[in-house]
Amino acid sequence: MAGRIAMANPVARAAARLTPFRQGQLGALCGIYCTLNALQIAAYPLRPLGLPKARSLFASAVAITRKQHPSLNPVTHGMANERMIWLAHHMAKLASTKQMRFVAEACDREDIRGWIEESLNSGAPVVACLIDWAHFSVIVDMTPNRLVLFDSQGMSSLPVSLNDPLADVIDRAGTIRVRRNTLT
Repeated sequence: MAGRIAMANPVARAAARLTPFRQGQLGALCGIYCTLNALQIAAYPLRPLGLPKARSLFASAVAITRKQHPSLNPVTHGMANERMIWLAHHMAKLASTKQMRFVAEACDREDIRGWIEESLNSGAPVVACLIDWAHFSVIVDMTPNRLVLFDSQGMSSLPVSLNDPLADVIDRAGTIRVRRNTLT
């Protein structure tokens, strides 16, 4: 197992000071909301993602998703992992400025627990598809028996087993991290 996650990793510290953007009961927009929430955490505290910018990103995400995938209605049906990853890349690019660039990186290792720990310790929130809920959420911390979430539906955590490779809880194919690169 990879080294234990740092106490109060940078992602958990940022999430403790922020409030997640929340989705409504009738929409299946967790893919858009979790990406906005991950961008919000990644931007903090250098350049908070304010409500006007978040609204603009949200509108762009819905429009581009419907344009690129006209048969998909992201408002009522959500989206598959591949489209979610594509959308996260697009939203990261839209959120970037001359001073700060965001990058969405898909999980590239079988050891998803180690990859999540590495991501959180480096300040990158992790977006993951939660299998039992068919829901995308943001992981901000991890203990041996719990994933701590920054979630658009108000979920605060999920129990996990220390011996479990997380494959029963998280779909690795729908897992990405959002990194912030500050440009000089």
